[in-house]
Amino acid sequence: MTDTIRIAIAGLQGRMGQACQDVIAQHDDLVLVGGWGRGQDPILDADVILDMSTPAAVADLPPLLTTRQGPAWVIAVTGLDQATEDAIAKTAQAIPVVKSGNFSLGINLLLGLAAQAQRALPPFKIDILDVHHIHKQDAPSGTALMLQRAVGGDAKITSRREGEVIGDHQVTFTGPSEVITLGHKATDRKVFAEGACQAARWVTSQPAGLYDMQDVLDLK
Repeated sequence: MTDTIRIAIAGLQGRMGQACQDVIAQHDDLVLVGGWGRGQDPILDADVILDMSTPAAVADLPPLLTTRQGPAWVIAVTGLDQATEDAIAKTAQAIPVVKSGNFSLGINLLLGLAAQAQRALPPFKIDILDVHHIHKQDAPSGTALMLQRAVGGDAKITSRREGEVIGDHQVTFTGPSEVITLGHKATDRKVFAEGACQAARWVTSQPAGLYDMQDVLDLK
């Protein structure tokens, strides 16, 4: 791995793309070599692509990355269909890929806490609240689905899209005489951008494979 990691951003002008630009500019070991948006050609001359684009744009990259045997790929896009998920898994046989529904350290800690609570408690009723801004296209969000998988897959998800909420998630365990609530509230998109850049540092030194943020943070 080189001393400086060269990053290209897919979805450069989107909210998360701009947040990643700000974070990259604050770190001496990261350099932005360029980016692209809808209708523009991908920039593949980089060490890693931070993908903040759209499901349709994500689906265009696997053939290009597999052919080139790189760069590494960090995917922060949710709402992907099964065909795209399969293409990503195939691409990960050739290059290292990190894909996560949420790159926040706090959310990834919440996943572990929720799973631990589910194992420790009797069969309580489990509900997940998933709140995001009105511009978010997928519901439930990738984060809510991650939380649902963490507690066993049967939890009910309630999704709301309100104002400019960055991300608010709660997992509630309801028993016959007590209620336990675990939650996380994002107050700045920078938290996701910082996590994605941390994943970019990590993935450039990994062999081909499909990883998630739990691998990056060594939480497994």
